[in-house]
Amino acid sequence: MFKSLAPLARAALVRFAEARNEIAWVLAGQVLSFAGGFLAIKLLTVLLGAQAYGRFAAGLTLAGLCNMFVYGPISQALMRFYSICRERGELSAYFAVADRLSFAVALGFIALAAASGTAVWLALDRGWALIVLAALAVGIVAGTNSCLITVLSAQRKRRAVALLQALDAWLKPLLAMAFLWIAGPDAGVALLAFFLGTLLVTVAQWVRRETVRPPKTASVSTASRRQLRGQVLRYSASMGVFSFFGAISAYSDRWIALGLAGEHDLGVYAAMYQIANVPFVVMLAVITQLVTPVLYDRAGQATTAQALVRSDKLLGQTIAAAAILMGGLVLLAWALARPVLLLLTTPEFAQRSELLAPVVLALAVFQLGQLYTLRGMYHNRPSVYFWPKALQALTLALCGIVLTRGYGLVGLVIALNVSSLLYLGAVRLANRRLSPSDVAVASPSLPALD
Repeated sequence: MFKSLAPLARAALVRFAEARNEIAWVLAGQVLSFAGGFLAIKLLTVLLGAQAYGRFAAGLTLAGLCNMFVYGPISQALMRFYSICRERGELSAYFAVADRLSFAVALGFIALAAASGTAVWLALDRGWALIVLAALAVGIVAGTNSCLITVLSAQRKRRAVALLQALDAWLKPLLAMAFLWIAGPDAGVALLAFFLGTLLVTVAQWVRRETVRPPKTASVSTASRRQLRGQVLRYSASMGVFSFFGAISAYSDRWIALGLAGEHDLGVYAAMYQIANVPFVVMLAVITQLVTPVLYDRAGQATTAQALVRSDKLLGQTIAAAAILMGGLVLLAWALARPVLLLLTTPEFAQRSELLAPVVLALAVFQLGQLYTLRGMYHNRPSVYFWPKALQALTLALCGIVLTRGYGLVGLVIALNVSSLLYLGAVRLANRRLSPSDVAVASPSLPALD
């Protein structure tokens, strides 16, 4: 009996050692990214000041829109289809499709950047034209970088992901510091530094990926590549349906602050929001790298109830742990708001320290809702979250305009909390439509999308 148990024990120890190594690399990478994010906020708030930082934040929203509408959905599809293509033995086709999509999207955005920059120069001035051009350039390289990171995460290349993310987080603020020291406080120059930093990391990552992809000599039929490209695009489109509401959710508060409160208040709000958001970004990155690939691996092609039950159980444990950590962050923000803002920004920004804890609370509630949406992702039914996302986005935009007009940044933060709470409740209701017994009924080669 004991002899029969020995191989099982050895296998369990090997799996534990591998998991421990993966966790260590993910945590190391996120700690470095965490520090790099706060370094960027400190350097840029000091070097730019509130008004120029507001312009910089407005530029970053343009870069974020590239990810929101195009690169984000593609990254989600690439993450989902890696395990599916591995099961089919179609990884060579997978990499070929990923390369074609990245190249086509980049060309489209380059044309958009040239046209937009010219139009803004003619309509406004050279300063805003530089911001638009640099921001869209950041969006292109950051989006391409996110697609490459997604593939590495799906492959569980934890060390490579950790090192590349940490390099990106530190290189951007250090280059920005050097550029701003030479050129002076200019938001467009800071965005150009961010572009260069992410471009260097993206090139390094592309070279790294070429060493781990299947040999290019492997046979890839045109039919299988075309079929896979269609499936990836359909899955991306189902995610892209949310892009309009996602853009409102992610960036409408910044534009409301700019339009109703001015560049100075936008700079203060943006810095506070970024400080509040960095811990959640790190936390979700850890979950994305450690948990999401396992959720998809366990669910497979979502054709058996048993596979979905395993994923549901792991997701529940993940959300419980995340909720505890998020609650701790909210308490820390309430206790240490002003010291944190003085440490990470300047007294100019710390004058509104009373808003930090409510912003952290709103982000915690929203990110819990985001974690619950992972259930629809591995059930291959992302469209069940259309109405929850629409409700959150429209609530934020409408309440944000009304309350900011009357109460300034305080009203905007209230709107942020109300919309996040409604979103969490709506996602929980949507998840009641998902059951492990509702397995995919389509062909095993194509996830069922409702």
